[in-house]
Amino acid sequence: MLWKESAPMANGTKYIPALRFGWLTPVYDPVLRRMLPEVALKQRLIAQAQIAAGQRVLDLGAGTGTLTIMLRQACRDADVAGLDGDPEVLVIARDKATTAGVVIRFDQGLATALP
Repeated sequence: MLWKESAPMANGTKYIPALRFGWLTPVYDPVLRRMLPEVALKQRLIAQAQIAAGQRVLDLGAGTGTLTIMLRQACRDADVAGLDGDPEVLVIARDKATTAGVVIRFDQGLATALP
């Protein structure tokens, strides 16, 4: 469904996709890169989090997985997972993780109803 404004999840919960419309999902990463210093912001966030080996990290609203992948790369000995309500962005996130050569579990769900 390309023109979704509010997409239903398997449990009937609805959410609004990133950039509001599903047809914009493929351009989410390029738009974000052009509008924000994304990598620098996320690198600072990861440094401030001070994640140690053995800790478990859940990226709520993982989207296309950029932060989740960066977390995995920076914290190889931590258990890192991503969660997002949009199955279309999770496909992108999984593909990006494979391309980056990292193993990350991406689950579909919302923070208000964790799987």
